[in-house]
Amino acid sequence: MKFLHPNRWFLLIWLALGLRVAAQWSTQNLSLVAGWNAVYLHVDVTNVPLDTWVGTDISSPIVEIWEWVPSTGSAQFVQDPSTPTGTNSQWINWKRSGAPLTGLQYLRGNAAYLVRTTHDYQWNLLGRPVAPHYLWSGTGLNFLGFPTPSNQPPTFDVFLSPVPDFAVNADIFAYPGGPLGPNNPIQVLDQTAQPVTRGQAFWMRAPQFNKYYGAVAVDLGSADRIDFGSDLGQYSFRLVNMATTNLTVTLTLLPSDTPPADQTPIAGIPPLLLRGAVNQTNLTYSYGSFTNPTSFTLPPAGQPGSDVSVVLGLNRSAMSAYPTGSQVAGILRITDALGYSQIDVPISAEAGNTSGLWVGTALINQVQQYLTEYVTAADLPTLTNVLTQLNLTNTDTVSYVIDPDNNRVRRQAMVGGGLQVTYLTRDVSQTNTAVPSSYPIRLIIHNGDGTNVTLLQRVYIGMDVTTNSIVATRQSALDPGQLATAHRISSVHFPWSPEANNQGWNVQSGALREGGNLSFLVPMRADNFASNPFLHTYHPDHDNLDAQFQNPAPPGTESFDIARQISMQVIPPGSDFNSLTGRANTLSGVYHETITLSGAPGQSRSFDIGGYFSLNRISPIPTLTKN
Repeated sequence: MKFLHPNRWFLLIWLALGLRVAAQWSTQNLSLVAGWNAVYLHVDVTNVPLDTWVGTDISSPIVEIWEWVPSTGSAQFVQDPSTPTGTNSQWINWKRSGAPLTGLQYLRGNAAYLVRTTHDYQWNLLGRPVAPHYLWSGTGLNFLGFPTPSNQPPTFDVFLSPVPDFAVNADIFAYPGGPLGPNNPIQVLDQTAQPVTRGQAFWMRAPQFNKYYGAVAVDLGSADRIDFGSDLGQYSFRLVNMATTNLTVTLTLLPSDTPPADQTPIAGIPPLLLRGAVNQTNLTYSYGSFTNPTSFTLPPAGQPGSDVSVVLGLNRSAMSAYPTGSQVAGILRITDALGYSQIDVPISAEAGNTSGLWVGTALINQVQQYLTEYVTAADLPTLTNVLTQLNLTNTDTVSYVIDPDNNRVRRQAMVGGGLQVTYLTRDVSQTNTAVPSSYPIRLIIHNGDGTNVTLLQRVYIGMDVTTNSIVATRQSALDPGQLATAHRISSVHFPWSPEANNQGWNVQSGALREGGNLSFLVPMRADNFASNPFLHTYHPDHDNLDAQFQNPAPPGTESFDIARQISMQVIPPGSDFNSLTGRANTLSGVYHETITLSGAPGQSRSFDIGGYFSLNRISPIPTLTKN
């Protein structure tokens, strides 16, 4: 029997050089007997070449490893299990003897292997667990294993009971171990006597398509793990009951094994949250920390509710306890009450940072108001109390009386031989008074390394001439040929400046992170015609010129110097599910600004405004291109 050798270039490129992987780790234990053994890997060991960790181990009795890599795009026409051969076959192999390589350099998960040893051996493989994923062929033999429990696995008759047609029509061959021959492999004729041992590979053939691998199916889409990375906060997957009865499925979060010495250390278990089912009446849901085993009871296959979505959240706020770049990882073990399945799904996350471009809004809802009010008094005792509070007294030249028409206090003074009458007033400054309607201010902030923070009036996002994505303060930094795909973001709430001077305002103190308190100073000169609101180039009363329209007027004459002192306090997220899980790309807090108008030396007045802000990260690029 001959087989076409499959095209493996995509796998070899991915595996080249034994790439470091940021992952969680699990040990798969395989008991090998002398001779040939059929094994199926539920862990991926592509982090180290076979020549390195098997070939250099003189105590290992493994002399040959063959991987079955069928070409599922063509008919196979196989009548019996194939004997491994390196010539025109669908096998790739590794040999200890140093023979020329025929393609097998790494051991990947979800793959079946024939392993030849010189004596019995306990083979412990430390790798990254992978969720089940099969490429099934209905035109020939399939070489695969099943994610059954490590202890007390079911027999084939029980295991295949949810798919009775497959159980009746399937041809199954098993390797009991030893030399290849008439009894190795051997057809499984009595399914009640053959356990579906975890880690053991079987030859299987059936005319119909099959994707069954246990009573519960786990749908991760095209992925074989759950990776939150440095910014993802929520991840959903589906549990599907494949059995014809109610099925209780249990999820347990387990810690990772210790990684190999050359791999990224693991700082802890991901702080996971589990979202409850959505209440269809009010669209609310509960959630809680995923620390204890959690169970779902699914109706029989095909009935409503037999296919359920599980939504996991990563508590990004809790991730801030880890240094930037730290890896946390664990294993989500999925089991069913029938004892058919033990599916290990790797879960990993990285402690991110806040570098990149952030855009958002400050909503101003409190404003300090300077008010002038008339002093009033209803009677003489009240007038006496008011004058005492204001430290005023009646004298021979000044007296205070009540106007009977409006109860205002009149000041009567003898000036130049005549009587001057005015109403007594006082200034009232009300700090942070709520306003009827909030006012939005657009914020554009770029964060380099946490402390290198810049507040911007406008920014450009696009490709440079080397096709690298950049965040820049000048359009000239972008590739002119790719401006159609570029973006400019601007804010009318901050002073405009010419392109060459669009450098933004560097943070005075603080850092853009949870608990940080940033401070910016945004000045605006009295003669800044581009932005100062007191100026109008063509209005004679607001052109900042003297009465002869020749010399600039000093500040305070027609315009004022303006200084905006801004502070932003980043506060912890809310206690709801979305806030806790979205912290990687969303920051919020308290906004405060003091606006000071300065005129002649020593003359100024300040106004305070306040509210809340929310920022969303729209680019993770940590470098702000300014040239």
